[in-house]
Amino acid sequence: ADAIEGTQDIYYGSTGDIDSTAVNGIKDDLFQGNEDAYYLTESAFAFAASAMIPIGQASAAGNLTFRSGATIIAKEGISTAAGAGAQKVTTDLTGNQTAGMLAGMAASAATAKGLNGIEAGAKKLEKPKLVDVGAGIENRGLTNSALNKFEEIRENWIDDSKAAQFRDTLNQYAQQSVDIGACATKDKFYQMYANRMYHYTDEYIEQLKSPYLDSGASSVVNRRDLENAFTRFETIGRGEYGNFTTSMMEDKRLLYNESGELVGKSMIETIKGVDPGKYDSGAFQYCYDSEFVKSADKLGLVNVVNGNTPGASSLNIPGGKTWAGYEINYSETEMLMPSIDVSVYSSSDVMDAIEKYGYFEIKNPVVICQDGTQQKINGTFRIEQIGE
Repeated sequence: ADAIEGTQDIYYGSTGDIDSTAVNGIKDDLFQGNEDAYYLTESAFAFAASAMIPIGQASAAGNLTFRSGATIIAKEGISTAAGAGAQKVTTDLTGNQTAGMLAGMAASAATAKGLNGIEAGAKKLEKPKLVDVGAGIENRGLTNSALNKFEEIRENWIDDSKAAQFRDTLNQYAQQSVDIGACATKDKFYQMYANRMYHYTDEYIEQLKSPYLDSGASSVVNRRDLENAFTRFETIGRGEYGNFTTSMMEDKRLLYNESGELVGKSMIETIKGVDPGKYDSGAFQYCYDSEFVKSADKLGLVNVVNGNTPGASSLNIPGGKTWAGYEINYSETEMLMPSIDVSVYSSSDVMDAIEKYGYFEIKNPVVICQDGTQQKINGTFRIEQIGE
């Protein structure tokens, strides 16, 4: 499409026709005139593949000349010299957004001689390097789709600072998901976020489950969350949709320092990716022992979190790991444990037990299955207050 449009540009320019406009069927029809989207795709394909550019004056002489080389001379660099069309930016293969344009403008005419001058000029400006231009540009487009979705579903409690962190770090978390085997490519990560549907291989899901089966599961809530669970909802979790947890192994590693002391509340907030001040009313840890996790898993009640899982925020990302802002080392795995029926208990029962014994626990609790039915399973669920 660029070659066709470029030929028209060169023809109109060489004949002095300033009124006619070159036609590009792909840009005008497939992209419906959206030049930003077209140029993004053009960058990924036309630039990375190199360009064969018809030269108007050579063609007029009967020698249609094409040049293809390691240095990409953007179509618009030529048509600036010989025709009317102009792209906002020209780029050479090095990714330098000025070298291609300056070299293009250095030629006085779109001839074979002029093209040689352009190529020489480009070489003087910067030595070309073969880089994966297409992949980078494509990822940028898919990233934009994911970021657009983020802005669309972003909750009011996510302030501008946190939103900026999300935008700044999304590519890091995409790479993390590839490194741990959650997504085959970063493209898949972006696509999954935009669609809010996260699909993983059975092998990866089993990999996610492993630390939970070995050490149990953990969730950290504040006093209001705890009281609401017993007084309003009568469940630990969101009914048949379950409760968000990480592995006990990870929480023990991140929530306590080398001396075995609990980190500060602000650090817990950072690790858990919650609002500042979330735990000012107190921090309480839900502890599911490994027997509980194994029993629930046998019933198919231990599941991955999806983008559209009730309770998942716009900060929930693909990869089965939490978003922890700039502190990506604090990113933890995340899985759903089945909700626990606590209708026979009151919040005062819980707080009295914690004050007296240091914890409240339920042995062999009744859980809520995905179809809404209830079932008693083996294992222990415990609530402990952490910190003061």
